[in-house]
Amino acid sequence: MDVRLFLAVSIGAAALALLTRRNPRVTLAVGFGGLIGCVAAALLIGEIAEANLLGGRLVGSPFLRWFLVVGSLAGLAACLVALVTRWQPDLPAATLAALGGGALALSIEALPIALLAATAAGALGLMSLATRRVDPIDRRVTLVYLQGLVGAGTIAVVAAAWLVGPSGPLVFDALAGGAAALAMSLALAIRFGAVPFHAPTARVVRAAVPLGIPLLLAWLPVLVFLVALTWSHRILLGQPVDLGAVPVLVALVGAGSLLVGGMGALGRPPESDDLQHIVSYGIVQDAGLFLLAFGAFDASVWEAGRVWSLYFVVSKVGLTAWMAAIIAVRGTALIGSLEGWARRSPLLAVGLLCAIAVGLGFPGLDSWDARLSIIQSAADRPLRWVAYGGWALAYVPFMRVLWIGLRAEGPPLPIRARLRVRVPPDRPERDVRELARYAFATARFSRLAISVVLTVAVGLGGVFLAAGPAGLSEAAAILPEPVLPPASPGP
Repeated sequence: MDVRLFLAVSIGAAALALLTRRNPRVTLAVGFGGLIGCVAAALLIGEIAEANLLGGRLVGSPFLRWFLVVGSLAGLAACLVALVTRWQPDLPAATLAALGGGALALSIEALPIALLAATAAGALGLMSLATRRVDPIDRRVTLVYLQGLVGAGTIAVVAAAWLVGPSGPLVFDALAGGAAALAMSLALAIRFGAVPFHAPTARVVRAAVPLGIPLLLAWLPVLVFLVALTWSHRILLGQPVDLGAVPVLVALVGAGSLLVGGMGALGRPPESDDLQHIVSYGIVQDAGLFLLAFGAFDASVWEAGRVWSLYFVVSKVGLTAWMAAIIAVRGTALIGSLEGWARRSPLLAVGLLCAIAVGLGFPGLDSWDARLSIIQSAADRPLRWVAYGGWALAYVPFMRVLWIGLRAEGPPLPIRARLRVRVPPDRPERDVRELARYAFATARFSRLAISVVLTVAVGLGGVFLAAGPAGLSEAAAILPEPVLPPASPGP
């Protein structure tokens, strides 16, 4: 089975979910049915299956199969957690559209067209920002983010097509190759929100529902990175030209983003010292790591960069699921108001530790090895030590949140947020009004418990992935065939 089945399921279900928006129950059924269908279709994709679509060639690969399976499961988990915490009606449709765009971007052979598909999927992903209440500030945030998204996509498409002639790459000099590499690096910096382009990313984190963040700021930018990485190895590195100072400049921006992102989450004033700042500056740090992986321009980083992209997506799903569950249980995202959260909700502490293990890594996990390999291969001293410092700072905000949750019991949780299931002995049996009130309270209580269980399940699944299951490293290590330059100068 080739990737066309996955495209039909994801895009068809996304379109149907949008067409049935007036009927929430039908939209819900179509959305979750489509996500389950995407998981099944991804599992059926042949690892070397090829197909044609509208005159274009779609090429399957073992890594594409891994990416779509993990992405479909992560999208399904994110929508489930959102359903029981803070629901956004268009989230399943946006997730399905992003999955379809990802399958197209990572399978189509023409790399400029693949970047166009990734950019279009990013624009559709803005549906995850929509809420029932139209806020002028949120509308402005969405517009600014869309402008950056389109600008980055345009730069990436131009950079990808720059070195490609009618019959393959043109012979070019160091200036042409360096300019194309620099342009693609700029597109990635804008798309991921690296320093100094991080302001729109931070604002979007506040405007989006928590479980829309992994889709908008993790899955969709990763598509651009993976296509850009393939472009560099197929087109750019096949040219016998020294890129000069471009790798050093990209490494400087990447290491700086790691350090600035780590410092930005520390020392916040009490009114803005919340979980959203930790998440947003963590994404800025990860943007720096992606720049280091791309700017190495070395085949030794190929496997680590591709594997890390999977860990990045799963870690953001786990982290935002934990954040959504904390807000649902405690009613606030302010860190100063989370006293005792880990003591009273120990399962949530397990979920946070799992998200940290997948995203930042612990020794012994492949996520740790991938980050270490990217930093060591892409940055020389002293930039390497700057990158190490930024990586170390990334643990500090989470350790602080854990310490606040463990140092004292804090105020008792609201009755509706207690996670121990207790059935009152005086359950009403005949009074219809009291029975309805009891059923509503129990259902609300159960949704909170489900959110915690789902958060832990996502975290444990991420740890399993970060432990390096059989076949993942081998699939990520397969290098694309380089397109060698012609023997004589092109036209």
